[in-house]
Amino acid sequence: MITPKAPNTRLRQILEESAWSANDLACALRVTAAEIGVQLGYDRTTVAHWLTGTTPRPPVPELLAETFTRRLRRPVGVSELGFCGPTVVGLARPGPPPWVSHPDPQEAVAVLQSLLESGLGAVRSPSRVPYRVPGIPAATVPTQRRLPSALASRARRVGQVQVHALADLVTAAARQYDCYAGPPTRSLLASYLDQQVLQWLRAPSSDRVHRDLLGHAASLMRIMARTHIDDRDHGRAAQCLHLSARLADEASSPLLRGLAERDLATQATRLGHHRTGAALAEAALRDTRIAPPGVRAYALSQHAVSLAHLANASSAHQALARAEALIADADADGFDRYPLPALRYQQAQTHIALGDRAKALSLLQASLRLRPPHEYRTSLITRLEIVTLELEAGHYQLARSLYKETLASHLSLTSCTIDATLASLHRRLHLAHY
Repeated sequence: MITPKAPNTRLRQILEESAWSANDLACALRVTAAEIGVQLGYDRTTVAHWLTGTTPRPPVPELLAETFTRRLRRPVGVSELGFCGPTVVGLARPGPPPWVSHPDPQEAVAVLQSLLESGLGAVRSPSRVPYRVPGIPAATVPTQRRLPSALASRARRVGQVQVHALADLVTAAARQYDCYAGPPTRSLLASYLDQQVLQWLRAPSSDRVHRDLLGHAASLMRIMARTHIDDRDHGRAAQCLHLSARLADEASSPLLRGLAERDLATQATRLGHHRTGAALAEAALRDTRIAPPGVRAYALSQHAVSLAHLANASSAHQALARAEALIADADADGFDRYPLPALRYQQAQTHIALGDRAKALSLLQASLRLRPPHEYRTSLITRLEIVTLELEAGHYQLARSLYKETLASHLSLTSCTIDATLASLHRRLHLAHY
C-alpha cells in the first residue's frame, strides 16, 4: 500500500452517505470481488486504513466504486472515493460502460477489437473488471452501413463461404466448451475473432452477408462469455454478453438479442441479483416470442429459475411445463435444438430455488444419465451438484463416495469454477467427518 498523506474525507463522506459501518463495507466488497474470482480477506481494520489515507491497489478501487454504486443506486466513480497516487490513474469513471451502447455498427466492431486487445481471449485474463449489475441492454436501430474505403474496396469480397465457416465455428466452439471447459475454447475463439472475423466484418460484402456475419459473431461472443464465467471472471463475461446483444441488433435479429439477454439473466441470478435476473429473463421472452420451439424453451427454462428465486412457484412450474411441451416439437439436430439433459438441469435449478431438493436431485440424476459421454465439463458440473445436494441432505457417506468418484472423472479439466467447487466440497466433507 502507498504511504498515507492525509485522512480520506471523501471516502468517509460516501461511507456515511451509504449508512454503512466499516465492517459492512468490507463484507459487501468481498462479495463484489468474489464475483470476478478475487478473494479478499479485508475487514473493518482495512477500511480504517483507507480512511486514514492509504490507497489500495487495483482492482480494489474499481471494486469499491461498484460496491458503492449498488448501495447508493447511482454511478460512483473511483475519483469520488478520494484515492490518490499512480495506482488509480486511468481507472474507470462513472457512466455507462463503452460496450453497452454504440452509435453506429462500426463502433461495435471497434469495441470487439478493443476487448480482444485488452486480453479478452487470454487463458488467464491479465486484469479483471468489476461485474456491473446489468440493466436490459439498450435496443438500437441498425444504422446505415458505412461504404468501404478505397483501400477496403480493393480487398477480397466475402460471401456465403465465410458465413458457413463462421456458422461451423459456432457449433464447434459450443461443443468444445461443453467438453473441455473455458480456457481451451477461449484461446480458439480469440484467435479466430482476431484473425478472421474482424477482417470479414470490415470487408466488402452484401448487406445480407454482413448481417449473417454479425449474427454469428454475436453467437461467438455468447460462447466467449461462458468461458469467462467458467473462469469466474464475471466482469469480462458481462462485457461479452452486452456486445453480443449489440451485434444482434446490428444483425437485425431480436432472437439473438433474446439469447444474450437470457444468458445475462442466468449470470445475474447465479450471482444473487434475482430481480435483475428476472427482468432480463422477461426481456429474453419478449425478444424470442417469435422463435423456433427449442429457442423458446431455452428462454422459458431460465424464466422458470428466475421466478422460483422470487418465490413464485406457480408461475415457475407453468414456465417449465411450457418448455417441456415446446422441446418435444424442436428439431433435434438444428439451431432449434434444446437438449433434454439441459432442460432437466434447469428444472433441477428451479426446484433447488423452491426448496424441493429431493426433486432437484432426481432431475440432476436424470440429466446426468442423458448427457453424451463426451460432454466432460457439463457432466462434471452436474456430478458436483449431486454431491452438494447429498451432503446438504446429511447423507455424508454417500456424498463422500460420490465425491471420490467425481475426482476420478475430473480428467484435469482447466476450470476455475470446477476447481473452486471441488475445494469447497473437500472442506465441507472434512468438517462433516468430525
